[in-house]
Amino acid sequence: MAGIWAELRGMSAKAQGGLRFAAQHLREALTLLESDGPSGLSCMRIAAMAELSSVAAMTGDATEAAHWLVQADTYAGPRLGVFAPWIEVGRAWSLACGGQLTQAIVHARRAADLAREQGHVAYEAIALCDAARLGGAGMVHTRLSVLTRTVEGDAVAAKALAAGALARADEIGLGQASDAFERLGYLPLAAETATAAARSRSLSSRPPSPSRLPEP
Repeated sequence: MAGIWAELRGMSAKAQGGLRFAAQHLREALTLLESDGPSGLSCMRIAAMAELSSVAAMTGDATEAAHWLVQADTYAGPRLGVFAPWIEVGRAWSLACGGQLTQAIVHARRAADLAREQGHVAYEAIALCDAARLGGAGMVHTRLSVLTRTVEGDAVAAKALAAGALARADEIGLGQASDAFERLGYLPLAAETATAAARSRSLSSRPPSPSRLPEP
């Protein structure tokens, strides 16, 4: 059980923006879960590897991200399909780290599809939010809004608000989403949506180019 708790601490730290602590806890989880041998909880090592791939990509370390993704893909222990969405999210962030945003969005949406097929709606929301963060908000915001009808809690509602506002370049909505994420402790998402709100405000206040000025 110690390995599971370490893994959960790593996932929580990642969500809150503590990437260094996330990596530390996830590596600890790998060590603890390995001691279980080829059966039992050792299968959860796949999720830890996939999460480490995401964390490395978020810090800009493409080599490390690719390493952990290969480890997850080639894991020789017991494999459970339930971890496939984690691997696809890790693949999405690894691709994004390498500048392949279009493919990154494809894999984040694939992760959401896999999670939905398995009935894991909470992780479906996480994957859809990642797709929006990577530039695919227009493709996923409606689906996130639908999830708010079935998933309890404020996290999915905040993610749906952010995705919809990103899709519309809605400064006010982005500001509201940023405040919601901050209240939830999701500081990276709060910072990202605040930055997007500022960008939207800057674009809306920019004067039209001379070629678009109305004729006298």
